[in-house]
Amino acid sequence: MKHLLKLFAVACAAAAFAWPQASAALPRNEADLTYYGYWFTSPGSLYGPWSVENFSFRHYDGNGSVGFSVENEATHDRLNPHVGQYVVVDNYHDWSRRFYTYASVGLGTGQPFPSSSLFLEGDIHVDGDAPLLLGVGANATRDISGITEHYLSIGPTYYWPHFNATVRYLPLWASDGSSSAATDVALEYGDEGRSLTDLTVQAGGSLLAVEQNGVMTIAPGERSFTVDLEHKQWISERGGYRVGAIYGHLTNRATGAPIYTQQGAVLGVFTSFGPPR
Repeated sequence: MKHLLKLFAVACAAAAFAWPQASAALPRNEADLTYYGYWFTSPGSLYGPWSVENFSFRHYDGNGSVGFSVENEATHDRLNPHVGQYVVVDNYHDWSRRFYTYASVGLGTGQPFPSSSLFLEGDIHVDGDAPLLLGVGANATRDISGITEHYLSIGPTYYWPHFNATVRYLPLWASDGSSSAATDVALEYGDEGRSLTDLTVQAGGSLLAVEQNGVMTIAPGERSFTVDLEHKQWISERGGYRVGAIYGHLTNRATGAPIYTQQGAVLGVFTSFGPPR
């Protein structure tokens, strides 16, 4: 993990000397290709490595954006190796200066992804145009095994100049009678068109529903802790690159016994094109 953080720090430091001026209006379309590589230490060396390739496209308009992504993941676990694909279509929509929504629909072909997933969240300014928003969302997912899962996403987001912070509480329950909960904390610093640095921390009981980028593929009987640090750097208004480092560990919730420790690296490029937003 120390080597990953050093690599991340060098990339960010180099970017600091080459920041472009933020564009008055970025292009309307963005395409992104990102690779995620994971390796593990675990009792019996049962897990990994994992590799994930993600391609995404997003179109921005005056009231939000529409996105599409396709992801391929190969997990080379000793006892259960598998390959799966996942396709997501999503939409951010600004209904007014005070109310916004996000919706996504996902379809998966096999492990480690769900066969289908639907998510909807609404965010509203708590006090007029104050920079404090409250978000409430709900998800319904059908696992490849046939189990149906539901979870809520509840919490605030606060905006400062060049910085925002989000906290989400995620209770989950499933059709097999299991339940769990997790907490997400996400911090973002920077500006689009120049650079964005994101730190995401998830802790608590694990979610059954798989999250994109292969971070979570685990069950409520396990307890997880994951840190994801990523930096998106514009070289010009027409594109740039993405680098990051990931660390996580998984334990048995009942006994506290370690299941695995995970380390990961993120490397990607993106390009923007089309008329101004």
